[in-house]
This record gives sequence, C-alpha cells and structure tokens, in this order.
Amino acid sequence: MCCWIRREIKDCAGFLNKCNDVIFLGNKICPTVNLVYFGGDVQDYEQNMLKNNVSSQYIKWSLENTAQILYERFTNQFTCSNPHIWIIRPSHWIADSIACYPNFLPFTKHGIPFFESDEIYRFKAIRQLNSLLSNAVKQLSDDECYDGNCQLSNIPVRLIGFSKGCCVLTELIYEFSLLCSTVTTVTEETDELCKSLQHIYWLDSGHSGIHHQWPVSNDYLSLLKSSTCPTLHIHATPYQILNRSRPQKSVDFQRFVNILSECNLPFTKKLHFMPDTSTKNGGSLVEDSEKYEEDCSLQRHFEILNHFDF
Repeated sequence: MCCWIRREIKDCAGFLNKCNDVIFLGNKICPTVNLVYFGGDVQDYEQNMLKNNVSSQYIKWSLENTAQILYERFTNQFTCSNPHIWIIRPSHWIADSIACYPNFLPFTKHGIPFFESDEIYRFKAIRQLNSLLSNAVKQLSDDECYDGNCQLSNIPVRLIGFSKGCCVLTELIYEFSLLCSTVTTVTEETDELCKSLQHIYWLDSGHSGIHHQWPVSNDYLSLLKSSTCPTLHIHATPYQILNRSRPQKSVDFQRFVNILSECNLPFTKKLHFMPDTSTKNGGSLVEDSEKYEEDCSLQRHFEILNHFDF
C-alpha cells in the first residue's frame, strides 16, 4: 500500500477543452497496462457522497475506493502486473447523484444518454478519451511531487464501465466500429490509443432510459472485425437483467450477446448472484419475494466490482 500514489487531476482538459476530473492511482514505475474506469450514478468523490443521504450509504464504492479495488484485484489476478488506474469522473451531476458524461455523448436534461449517428460519426468520445488521458499524463509528468513514469504509448489499455458508465463504452465501441470500416482521419495519438485497446468490460450496464441499455446496434457492431476487435467482456447481475419493472434491460442484454455471437466477435459472458432456479417453486410467495429483493438489490449491483474477472 505504501507504494501507491493517488492524484486528483481537477478539470483535466479533453477534446475541444471540455474538462473531466481524473483520478490516478498507481506507482512510479512504467505501467504494464492502463485501466480506465467510468462509474455509475452515486459514485463520486467521498467528500461529495457524504453530503448526500442516499449516496452516503454507498461510500464503500466511492471513486477513490473503486480505484483501490481495481488496483488490488488486478494485481491479485495478475501478480507480475503493474497497472495504472485512471478514473474518469462525470462532468455533470443531477441532484448530486445522477451521473452524466456529456463530454462523451449527448444526455437529456433528465440524465438519460442517447446515441445519435451525427455524434457517433464525429468520434467525440474517442477524441475526448484520448485528449483526457494525454493531458492527465502530461500533468502528472510535470508534477514535481510525482516524479514517476506514466505512459500511454505502446501500453495496453482496458476500459471498464459500471452501470451508467457503460453508456460511454457503448458510444466508444460504436465509434470504434466506424474507424475500423471507414477511411477517417484522426490524430496519430488517437489511432494509437485505438490500437492499444485490448479489453472492454461492461459491468451491469443500464440507465433510466429505454434504448441501448447495452450495445444493440447491429449496424455498428457488424462493422467490427474479429481480428482487430478488443475482447468484449459482459457481466451482469439480477439488478439489471431480472428487473421486473424494466424488461427492456434483459432484452437488450440478450440481444447484445446474440449480435456478438452472430458476428463471431471475441467476447466473454458471466452472470453473477443469479437465483437458484431449482428451488424457485419450493418456497412461499413471501420467501420468493424476499429472495427477489435480495438478489436484485442495489448492494448486489455494486458488488459486481468485487467479483468480475479481468
């Protein structure tokens, strides 16, 4: 623990000077991998979460703690690795708890992401991510108190999204599919970032809208090539895919899996905390209801951060 260094880079400039805060966690040694994380609703700085009665109940999952969780779990799974963790904080909040990433893709005034062809063709998300990481590395390199070796060039990148944060990954994979299929001019740095991208993790993807709970646009996903596509990792809990009041979430989940299978793209799928269907009819209605509430709880939703495999 003593070798960890954490820095909060406030108002880090991205594409067209659109800013996000970035939290860095790592050591002074050149990384073997850069892990980039996009969190969901409620997840914020600890000090902000403590001010909100709802958010304070989930302080365990603050952005600072999540960075530590990712670092510990990755190094436990890959003992010889040296990850650098980059947490991208949402740039806009509604009622101090609803996260929005308008620098990456459009959002409604109610905090619902939407995916427009015009925006996707501008490669806004990829450019924002590249500029943010490049400027964050530069600021750390210029920090006399850090004196370490952050690097993007020739270092593998893994993108991780949780809950609402997965909408950024969906936007990114749509844009990435267009870069793979069209002759588009992007900066050398942006092109290098895309080539460094090896794994993308959707952790219990979902939001309060209706469409694109998971990536479901066959028009974009079918453009991906198995030889160049990052490995796509899909993880889900009952909180999202057994939600009785939001059946579209499970529909989109299965549709995403089906498209990836049909397109022969590299992916993995794992379900977490699923109820035991073998005893489904053995208990009373009260017991079944209580079990459902436990399986689909918000706490189980967050716990996926402690259980998914890299």
